[in-house]
Amino acid sequence: MLVSSQLELGSNVEINIIDVKSSKIIQTIKKKNLVVTSGINLARDLLDGTTTIAVNYLGVGTGTTAVAAGDTTLESEQFRGAITKRTSVSGAFTMAYYLSSTQGNGNDLTEAGLFDTSSGGSMFSRVTYSAITKTSSIAVMYSWTINMSAS
Repeated sequence: MLVSSQLELGSNVEINIIDVKSSKIIQTIKKKNLVVTSGINLARDLLDGTTTIAVNYLGVGTGTTAVAAGDTTLESEQFRGAITKRTSVSGAFTMAYYLSSTQGNGNDLTEAGLFDTSSGGSMFSRVTYSAITKTSSIAVMYSWTINMSAS
């Protein structure tokens, strides 16, 4: 008897826009996003030992084209930095990145993605959202939760 199961990856992003002076959250954006084909292949390669490079970076950009499974880059990447925090729980883990008041300024940020390297590399997932006009008055906290389930 052949028994099969399927591993499903789901991903949600919470973006908190923080007033630097008061340290208060002034807006929260919650979005579902897509684990793209290159991300699925990256997960496969990690599981089969072909690679040991994990998702370690978050990129932000100004692209507005809808997310598609075949995306391999952000449409218009402006900044990429190393993930600043990781938290694991049963069936899920969260990666966070804090875009400080000195980073990414002068851009209307509208997209973000997770990557395995500091430039180029494989994109794991991508999301688009309403524009955040990035200035030195705000910081932005991206929290990316990856949910895994068997079906």
